[in-house]
Parts: sequence; structure tokens; C-alpha cells
Amino acid sequence: MSDSFTGHGQSVSGRNTMTNIEIEDACRSAALQGTGRVTLEVVHERHLNFLVELDQRPATIEFERERAQSVDEITRHYRALIGRQPDEKSVHLVVRLADSPTLVGRVRLVPLNSEIGEFETGWASAEEFWGRGYMTEAVTMVLKYAFRSLKAHRVVAFCDSLNTRSERLMIRVGMTREGKIRETKRLGESWHDELVYSMLDGESESRLS
Repeated sequence: MSDSFTGHGQSVSGRNTMTNIEIEDACRSAALQGTGRVTLEVVHERHLNFLVELDQRPATIEFERERAQSVDEITRHYRALIGRQPDEKSVHLVVRLADSPTLVGRVRLVPLNSEIGEFETGWASAEEFWGRGYMTEAVTMVLKYAFRSLKAHRVVAFCDSLNTRSERLMIRVGMTREGKIRETKRLGESWHDELVYSMLDGESESRLS
């Protein structure tokens, strides 16, 4: 990946970080061709209560862990992100309805292999907003941001093979199923498989237009 960029894909010599404002502006710019129903904000102290509550919901952790983390554990995790200068390594965002202060979910973009420009994205949404297309729009924004602003070559996403809702979202945003990783997680007495989906830069323009 290049070490000189801005949130709009234009190079600025010597820059290797993006400010919160640049990241949010790039995500909004990426959404201009969408419906504009949601916007993305870099994780901030004002989002903590929502994120703690979201990450303790049974629906959020159903395919991730046997029990919810404590309030202190979740708070420490997000506080470690707050105030840290965003850079090429990771972007953690909350999803907000564009016309109100209502928060819908969260989405992230983190590097997997910088040598080939590979990133991973992941998300979670409050279940009262399921089925409305908000997270499909948010993930599409993040994919556009990855390919157009960060010049990613490849973005991948993983989900439990039983998590049909997440798999359907991956399909809706135009990702391609690569396969199944067998028994990568143990929840209770059961082993769970994971599905792998991806999108490449060469196909991103046609799939995200």
C-alpha cells in the first residue's frame, strides 16, 4: 500500500495517516451513489454506551462466543480505539441514520496482509434494524472506501457457516464466496465452520457502482 494518501484518494507527500474527519469524509463521498440513508462516524466516547450494549446482546455474540464480555472488557476495547490517530492499519466506525442521531451498528476495516493490500471487514447491527438494508449500505460504503481511498487489492469477510444473515449481506454487496474453513471455532460442545467471501479491486467498480 502507498504511504501517501488522503481520504479522497489523492496523494499528499509525506502523509501516512488520515484524520478522523478525512476518514468520515471519504466514507460519505463513497456513499454519494447510494441512497444516503446512513452515515459513518469514527468511534468516539459518545458512542460507548451504544457499543457496550450492542456487544452484550445475545444476537451480536451468537456466532462469536459463548458468553458476552463484561462492560469493563468492552469499554476498555473501545477506549483503546478512541483518540488514537487513524492510520492505514485499521478503521473502526459506527453506523448512524443520516437524518437522526440514532445509531444502527458498527463496521470495521483492518489489514490482513499489507504486502498484497489485503483487508478484512466485519460488522454488527442492532436487531431492531435488521432487514432494512442499513448495514448493506454501510458495508458498501466501507468497501468503496477500501478500494477507492486506500487502494486495497482485496477485501475479505468471514462468518459462521450458520450465520445466514451475514452471508446474505456479503452476497448483496457483491462479494464472492471462496470457500469454507472447517471447524475453526468451538462454541459450547459444537465445532463451527467459517465461510470466506472476498472482493478484488479489479471487480470492485462494476460491483459497487
